[in-house]
Amino acid sequence: MKKVIITGAGDIGRAAFQFLGGEFVQCFADNKKKGTEFLGKPVIPVEDLVNLKKDYVILLAMTNYANELKQQFCELGVDHYFHFCESIYFFEGVKKWNKRTVYEGRSLWACYREYGLDQAVILGEKTEYSDFISELFGIEAVLEVNEVCRDFGRKYILNSTDDCICNDIIKQRLQTGGDGIFALPQTEHAQMTDEHRELAVFKNRHKGQRCFIIGNGPSLRTGDLDKLSENGEICFGLNVIHKLYADTKWRPTYVCMTDPLVLAQNYTALKEKNSCPVLVSDIKLLYHWETGENEYLIHEWMDRTGFSEDFSKGVYNGGTVTYAVMQLCAYMGFSSVYLLGMDCSNWGSHFNEDYWQKNEVYRVVPDESKIFKAYQRADEYAREHGFRIFNATRGGKLEIFERVDFDSL
Repeated sequence: MKKVIITGAGDIGRAAFQFLGGEFVQCFADNKKKGTEFLGKPVIPVEDLVNLKKDYVILLAMTNYANELKQQFCELGVDHYFHFCESIYFFEGVKKWNKRTVYEGRSLWACYREYGLDQAVILGEKTEYSDFISELFGIEAVLEVNEVCRDFGRKYILNSTDDCICNDIIKQRLQTGGDGIFALPQTEHAQMTDEHRELAVFKNRHKGQRCFIIGNGPSLRTGDLDKLSENGEICFGLNVIHKLYADTKWRPTYVCMTDPLVLAQNYTALKEKNSCPVLVSDIKLLYHWETGENEYLIHEWMDRTGFSEDFSKGVYNGGTVTYAVMQLCAYMGFSSVYLLGMDCSNWGSHFNEDYWQKNEVYRVVPDESKIFKAYQRADEYAREHGFRIFNATRGGKLEIFERVDFDSL
């Protein structure tokens, strides 16, 4: 077993610490907090990782300064490290998908000790998560699934998105009186793909019409929203737009939320405050298992670039929920899309001071470069495919899309 050095002594680092269990953590590394203590562990300078990288597992656990740390790692020659998966550390309880059970309610350390995972092997697919577990536990990674049928004395860490394989393995173990299956959380399943197909109801639903995507920037005025309501405009609300419902009669036609951090902490309120169709990332199935009425799951391709031709199969992540909605608008057949409240400046500011709750984890500064590149791709795609995206925001610094005066609309 190796111990982990968590790079980032902030909220994300805290969540990583809780997810792993303190016994797995050697220390934290942080440029700003070096020389202090965090959660009872020393905080060392990031440059010290040069001498420690061979003996410890390096885990990058931050969002706002992740790109800067990656560059620093490159300069230091720290080329082997893992990313802390924020979509998993909010996962609680025992969840079931069909006959498959996923155990992740306690820290990894607790599972490691209780299930005897130091004697286990990884069965299934090779992913960054499985590689992390393999190196952390000091165990063997196995890719052949038929081995589990022959050797019932071994413990297995199951890492597969194939429901048929998973269910067969679990069934065989139970029939022989064995157990020893520890399943890693997954969000890619055949049954989930079936749920994605429900998005087909939106294909060309609004062909030739116009719509508004409502951002949450400080320029957003409730008076403008009231005008949209009076005119019966089709509108997309984003994230926690419901926090201004008390100040306007306007309500969105659709609401979309994809960010794992926002979803994990606001999913319940999202469903309670909106009666319109709600579209959420399927990543939420790691911590909110039930899919309610009028709710649609979308799948984001995180590490690929492009503009989706078929929203029901998935969308490209552009660093912002707005990009997912732009792809949805194309799928729905809109001829013109107007952005409102999309300031793209003062990233930490929103339409009110209570946008984020105290102690809530969120990205203060998103990846602006990634967002603007995605917007550029959206503008190019729209012009090439016969529809347009316009920016009706009052001010801000988003100049990629042609600007229009909101009042003239």
